[in-house]
Amino acid sequence: MAASVWELHCHGGRVVAQALLAALSQQGCRIVDWNEACRLTGESAIATAARQILANARTARVALVALDQWHGALADAIASIIAAMDAGGALQADARLAALLARSNFGLHLGDPWRVVLAGRPNVGKSSLMNALLGFERAIVFDQPGTTRDVVTAQTAVDGLPVALSDTAGLRPAGDAIEQQGVALARAQAATADLLLFVEDASATPTADDAVLAAEYPNATIVLNKVDVASRPWEASERLVPVSAKTGEGIADLVRHISRRLAPDPPGPGEAAPFTAAQCTSLAEARRLLRSESNAPAARAVLAALLQ
Repeated sequence: MAASVWELHCHGGRVVAQALLAALSQQGCRIVDWNEACRLTGESAIATAARQILANARTARVALVALDQWHGALADAIASIIAAMDAGGALQADARLAALLARSNFGLHLGDPWRVVLAGRPNVGKSSLMNALLGFERAIVFDQPGTTRDVVTAQTAVDGLPVALSDTAGLRPAGDAIEQQGVALARAQAATADLLLFVEDASATPTADDAVLAAEYPNATIVLNKVDVASRPWEASERLVPVSAKTGEGIADLVRHISRRLAPDPPGPGEAAPFTAAQCTSLAEARRLLRSESNAPAARAVLAALLQ
């Protein structure tokens, strides 16, 4: 950092830090926030944003990707696109922009966990499955239908990916007003999830209602629970994962499946990934302008602004 700017790290809680800042302030020091400190040191907006992700990283995997961006992976990628444009390589620049934007979903979740929702009919073992995935009892498990009436959410990590895992009320024609509201919340959560795990009971005879519910969510992963007491064996497929929340059978396979669904093409070590909404918007706008020959200079200007 520049000689006039200092970043201090001290032992102790907030009281100690506040006392230290007060003492320094009395000696004529000016206390500034991160944004101003980075501006004073000439740090780029990309590096500053990466610092903020690093400070709040929920997993080591998130921290490593953010650290790559702080070290210049994204800035270097943008600079190479500008260089390609300057050399007349519009097609090459467009391909590189497309590759960057393809990683935007991963990057945006560095600071905002993926939302994985468990849904299905009552008594299929959603709450037990949630507890099995978390490794501790977060949701109440009881064999009476309608036990879960609210959305129960817990923060966890799946293969280093930050995840907000939610258990929801069983989907059925609800009897009372409270359960009806729970079912409505469950449907709302299912509609907006990054990944929906539709849980079914492998030990029960499939019904027409099961088929109707599964058809409502064609992009969901079907999790067949209770395979330990099923009358026949089940094999996994691209969309179906058999498990037993009670014995743990298949849970590791489900974790790997969730990771692949959430991050099918994650950035490798040292690779670039846009990680803020503003970056993604600018990259998309630059690509739109680049694909219009008369606006290629404008596309270059949008990209250059990202490097400031």
